[in-house]
Amino acid sequence: RSRGLGDVYKRQKEATDYCKRKGIFAGDGAGNYGWQKPITREATAQIIYNLLEAAGMLEKLPDVK
Repeated sequence: RSRGLGDVYKRQKEATDYCKRKGIFAGDGAGNYGWQKPITREATAQIIYNLLEAAGMLEKLPDVK
């Protein structure tokens, strides 16, 4: 481990914990998030949707009702 890497891991954990709390990352229902697995287009679209919803921006988009 290089010097200062602990801070990177701490920020990553904080960011992922935040996304879990806000419902941006949902996982598989059993507590697994598959961080090591490749992400599908469908999962990417769901994350973007969840992010916009959590930020209260969905209703501001003209094509989304």
